[in-house]
Amino acid sequence: MDSTTVKAHPKLLVGGVWCIADVEYDFNEDKTTTPWILATLKPIQLSHFDFDSYIEARRQYRRLSGSIC
Repeated sequence: MDSTTVKAHPKLLVGGVWCIADVEYDFNEDKTTTPWILATLKPIQLSHFDFDSYIEARRQYRRLSGSIC
């Protein structure tokens, strides 16, 4: 994440603020650069987040979809 994004959204670096992001992949032969590009970022703040329920839902999704994520 570049410094411009961090300066535009400083609360992303503290607890309770999440974001919706579009991440793009741009293949490049240059090994010194990353192929992942943060295309868009929309900060959101959650009033409550049940992490245990999230983990359980991901576990069920992996089991049902056969996904390895």
